[in-house]
Amino acid sequence: MISSLLQGVGVPLQLRSQIIKSWEQCAGDLEFRKSQLTNAAQCIVSLLGCNDAVRAEILRKYCSDIICTFEQLRFFECADFNAAQDDILSAVPPQLLVITLLGLVKQRTGADPIPQWFSLAVGSRLSAILVGNNGLEVNLSSFEEINGDQFWQNTHLLSVFGRQLTLPPRNIKRMLYYKNITNQFLLLIRNEKFPLEGLAQLFASFADVVREKDALAFSLFIEDPLFKPWEAGFAQRTESFVVSVSLDFALLVEVVELRQNRRTAA
Repeated sequence: MISSLLQGVGVPLQLRSQIIKSWEQCAGDLEFRKSQLTNAAQCIVSLLGCNDAVRAEILRKYCSDIICTFEQLRFFECADFNAAQDDILSAVPPQLLVITLLGLVKQRTGADPIPQWFSLAVGSRLSAILVGNNGLEVNLSSFEEINGDQFWQNTHLLSVFGRQLTLPPRNIKRMLYYKNITNQFLLLIRNEKFPLEGLAQLFASFADVVREKDALAFSLFIEDPLFKPWEAGFAQRTESFVVSVSLDFALLVEVVELRQNRRTAA
């Protein structure tokens, strides 16, 4: 399987083994590579169908190889395993899948450049996870796993990631995408899933770029959810305007961080 992958696809074998110091790509033509990868894909599908224990172990150890095999077959315009690939990836724990995908598009020193088609394919997978159920939580948990506790203390990384989150996938309308990500942010803040200070900083970076790119989206999806409940509550001046201390604090942090980000940008 590995010998049939195009250069730059997957983690170089010499980085995964202390025994193998060099590796020659298969010298055969593309049709030969396609046939070899087809055989490998058939073997993968059969092995994963054995039982749950075997399936879990194979996915844990060889998730990146499986992804590379199926994605290159798609690139070779072989659609025979598309349904099987989607079924297999849906069985991978979301955090493991995100970590694996991120690793596949990480450029390594001395390794061949990653083909553009492969980067786009992996990026599409990551985008689908992000806008899916609890997608932002899965991504943040994955970054925590990769970077440890330092993730939330890395101001530069949070700023960069916040800006990256403002880039909608090509197959999703921008307004729908901004609404999706903003709603996920607010839910995470209310549920206190992650360190509040770091999450607020990440949200502020995201919100500031949204404000620059789309004022209407910023007004509808960020300003309104943050400020309208407070305006209505103070206007009524009744005891019905009661919120939990944690939610109250979370919203205040969001507003303060966003205001500070605006002043810095100005």
